[in-house]
Amino acid sequence: MDLGLGGAAAVVVGGSRGMGFASAQCLAQEGARVAVAGRSRADVERAAANLSECGSQMRSGSWPTYVMGRP
Repeated sequence: MDLGLGGAAAVVVGGSRGMGFASAQCLAQEGARVAVAGRSRADVERAAANLSECGSQMRSGSWPTYVMGRP
């Protein structure tokens, strides 16, 4: 299916596992440049490696994470 997403940019929060990763994978297969955010660096790096295999222009990095209710 061609959704016309080639070259589009997408950010998937919670995209390192489960349904979020499945969404990121679908976007990557459609040709979108995908960035994912997750709870652990290891999960994000694993997702990045898997998405690169789909041909996505993926970059992995770490950003500060804040959890509500915790300092």
